[in-house]
Amino acid sequence: MELNGTTLILEIINFLVLIWLLKHFFYSPILAFLDNRKLQIEQRLQQAEQRHEDAEKLESDYKEKLSKWQQEKEQAQQALQQELQTQRQEALRKLQDQLSEERAKSEAVNHNRQLTWMKQQQRQSHRQATRFVSTMLSDMSTPVLENLLIERAIDQLKHLPHKQQETFSSAAKQPGVSLNVTSRFSMSEPHKQALISLFQTWIQADVSVHFEQDESLLCGLLIEAGAWVLRMNIRDELQSFSELAYESMEGTTG
Repeated sequence: MELNGTTLILEIINFLVLIWLLKHFFYSPILAFLDNRKLQIEQRLQQAEQRHEDAEKLESDYKEKLSKWQQEKEQAQQALQQELQTQRQEALRKLQDQLSEERAKSEAVNHNRQLTWMKQQQRQSHRQATRFVSTMLSDMSTPVLENLLIERAIDQLKHLPHKQQETFSSAAKQPGVSLNVTSRFSMSEPHKQALISLFQTWIQADVSVHFEQDESLLCGLLIEAGAWVLRMNIRDELQSFSELAYESMEGTTG
C-alpha cells in the first residue's frame, strides 16, 4: 500500500483520536482505579501495622502483667513463709515455756515430796531417839538421882529472880488456886519443908502445898500455881529439847 501525504495525515489523525479516546475513556479510570487501589493497599498496610503495634503492645502488657504477677506471687510466698516461720517459732516458744513450766512444777513437786519424806524420816528418827532416851533415863531414874535433882532445884529456887517470885506470889494468891508439887518418887520431909519455906517467903503468908507423884516425870519436879508452872524434870526437859530440835529441823529443811 502506497503511503501518501493524505493517508499519513489521516493515520496521524486517527492515532491522535485514539489517544484522546484512550485518555478520556480508559486512562483516567485506570489511573483512578490504580490510585484507589494504592490507597486501599496503603490503608491495609497502615491497619496491618496498627494491628502489629497493638499486638506488640498487648504482648508487652501481658509480659508486664505476667512479671508483676510473678513478683506478687513470690512476695506472697515469702510473706506466707515468713508468717509460717513466725507461727512455728511462736508455737515452739509456747511449747518450750509449757515444758519449762511443767518441768519447774515437777521439780517443785519432787522437791516437796523429798522434803516431806526427809521430814518424816527425821521425825521418826527423832521420835525413836526420844523414846530411847526416855526409856534409858527412866531405867536410870532412882530416888537417889531425884533427891540430887530436887536439891539442885531448891538451890536454883533460892536464887529465883525477884520478878518471877512476884509472878508466882500473884498466881498463888488467886482465889481457888492450889499449889501443887509433883515428883516421881516420894519426896523426903526435909525437901518438902524446904519448898514450903521458900513459897511462904515469896508469898509472905502460910501456904498449903499438895505433894503428888507421877512416874511420867521420869525424874525431878513439877511446880504449879494456877497459870504459873515451873518444869524442873527430865520429861519436860526432853520435851523442850524435842520441840527445839523439831523447830531446828523445820528451819533447815524449809
